Parts: sequence; structure tokens; C-alpha cells
Amino acid sequence: MDLVHYVYIKWTQRLVLDRPMHAGIKFFFVFFATTVMSWLTAQVVLRIPKLKTIL
Repeated sequence: MDLVHYVYIKWTQRLVLDRPMHAGIKFFFVFFATTVMSWLTAQVVLRIPKLKTIL
């Protein structure tokens, strides 16, 4: 999961950067969106047999 989270953090941070929201709301959005997308990506990658043995 840590291998892919950096990209998702940058994407979601840029998405909410100029939005007029409280910083706490931005934090929770970035945190949960990054966690879910990273977890889903890791699950997809683990379905590939050769990558599963490496990871």
C-alpha cells in the first residue's frame, strides 16, 4: 500500500487545494480517499501471481 499512496496523496491534495473548505475537512477527505484508493490498488496488484510472490 505504501508503494502507491504518494501519487494518490498528491492527486487528492491538488484536488482540494483551492476549495473554500475548513482544513480539517480537507484532511479527512485526503486521508480517507488516499487510504481507500491505495488499498484498492494493492488488492488489484496482489491478484497478479508474479507480483504477489514479490510483495
